[in-house]
Amino acid sequence: MQKLLQVKDLKTNFPLPRAMVKAVDGISFAIAQGETLGLVGESGSGKSVTALSILRLVPSPGEIQSGEIWFHDQNLLQLSEADMRRVRGRGIAMIFQDPTAYLNPLMTVGSQVMEIIQVHEGLKKAHAREKTVEILDRVGIPSPAIRVDDYPHQFSGGMRQRILIAITVASNPDLLIADEPTTALDVTIEAQILDLLRRLQSETGSSILLITHDLAVIAEMCQQVAVMYAGRIIEAGATEDILSSPLHPYTQGLIQALPRFGQRKKRLTVIEGNIASASNPPPGCRFHPRCPIPKEICSREPPPLIEVDGDHQVNCYEYVS
Repeated sequence: MQKLLQVKDLKTNFPLPRAMVKAVDGISFAIAQGETLGLVGESGSGKSVTALSILRLVPSPGEIQSGEIWFHDQNLLQLSEADMRRVRGRGIAMIFQDPTAYLNPLMTVGSQVMEIIQVHEGLKKAHAREKTVEILDRVGIPSPAIRVDDYPHQFSGGMRQRILIAITVASNPDLLIADEPTTALDVTIEAQILDLLRRLQSETGSSILLITHDLAVIAEMCQQVAVMYAGRIIEAGATEDILSSPLHPYTQGLIQALPRFGQRKKRLTVIEGNIASASNPPPGCRFHPRCPIPKEICSREPPPLIEVDGDHQVNCYEYVS
């Protein structure tokens, strides 16, 4: 299957006065055309910084230190800023987790969608407005011809997220990056937003990088999954393989910590300890201070990437023969 996006040995750092925060430390993954890849891990694992790195929107003082980001046949890290602006929105677009922070409260929702259409397609205002109403209808905004002139505060949280998705898909991007798109929504609205993303993907053939901490969402939406811990990908492969036969102790801990139907009286399993510091990570395997089966070498040398079965990869000395 043709690869749409390939990230190779990406490193993104945040230099501080007394430390260097290695937010993303040498990760590699690929997304095929029409595929959904889930990036999962605890808060602070580097998921959102990975997304911002792909778009070259890492906030200062952060900087991409090294690596390659191939989109189609272009290394995005070698493009000029003008060329990169053309990639953003048209080629790659991002859905953020908090629409309130990214919707302009002083502009109607229609004008915010129209702005994207006019920038990327050069349509005149009347035609751009017609297309805006069509897009709002596609994402499930009721009475779109009327509500196109409403402001963000006049919509519910779930509807604001739909508007943010409308802005994102207005230019028909090849890759959607969805960063925790359902975090602040109740389960009913969450299911509606996920159904919307699936439908839009089916209609357009776009690929999706779905960033989440929710394994249930991964199971429902993704064909492939990569598990991040402290800036590194520690396990990756087909979603079915990862969820049914997790190999890394961290992945096993995440799955064991999931609440299960009918077990309300049992205490939930937890992963002891805290996620490793990005500014002062432990030597060797970054998970070894929390690992239930550490080896002596784990505290000295980072584990190699092991291909266990087909595309199932894991960074763990337990599988080094």
